[in-house]
Amino acid sequence: MSTLHKIFVVLQAVFSIAFAMLFISFAAQTADWKSLAEEYRGLYRASDTHQRNLIASHAAEGAAALDAREAILQQNADLERQVRDGMRRVNELAADKADLGSEKARLEASNAMLLGSVQVAQNGWEVERTQRKGLEQRNMELEKRNIDLDERVNELSAQVLVLVQEKRQYEQENNLLRSENERIAVAHGRAPSGSPEVAVGPGMRGVHAETAATRDLIRGRITEIEGKYATVSVGSADGVTKDMVFVIYRGPDFVGELTISEVEPEMAAGRITRSVAVPQINDLVADSAGFGLRS
Repeated sequence: MSTLHKIFVVLQAVFSIAFAMLFISFAAQTADWKSLAEEYRGLYRASDTHQRNLIASHAAEGAAALDAREAILQQNADLERQVRDGMRRVNELAADKADLGSEKARLEASNAMLLGSVQVAQNGWEVERTQRKGLEQRNMELEKRNIDLDERVNELSAQVLVLVQEKRQYEQENNLLRSENERIAVAHGRAPSGSPEVAVGPGMRGVHAETAATRDLIRGRITEIEGKYATVSVGSADGVTKDMVFVIYRGPDFVGELTISEVEPEMAAGRITRSVAVPQINDLVADSAGFGLRS
């Protein structure tokens, strides 16, 4: 019920009471005014009660309307608060959307840079793969050449070993022939150091050389050192004899002298009798007689 309607009802009740009072005053002037007054008094009381009830009802309805209005206002406030929260959330989401858009743009730019880097890397890999294939091919060729060279070196090493063995054999035969020549010279009363060289071979029997035979220089190296004693890599098969003196040298430098006291076919040993430096393994030795020296 609207407020205007409520005012209209109240005014109607007031006018009804005023009209009833006028009507009672008018009726009192009639002959049967007392009974009429009682009747109208009852009507007035009934009307007053009805009006009071109506006013109470309207008051209750007004209170209910006020409560409803308060509830509606509260709901409106809640809705406004929810709207404000929703707007704030929308603004936050809009800000997040903007941030996500910026992040997306940054990631797209980074992705583009990475794609460019990957492309450059792939191009580099292709170039490197091509170079590696070329290097592998070159390596294979070099390995093949190396294998061929190794085979050639092995072949030449085998030939050198054969030549060294032949040279060693010839030196041993030469030493045996020299020993035999010295023995023959002593048997004929000649000096061994001045023995003429005897020619051998078919058709050379009875032919003697006019010059004395010269002995080859005996060379070797030190294989072991123990205190003042040293072992060398040459022996009686190379012409080494007891009390023979060897010169010890390292490159162009003189190291000392070694006097042989023990002789075997493939090695000899003796005492270091003089030294200007400490002899070492692999130092070279040569007999002093072959150098034209005298101890």
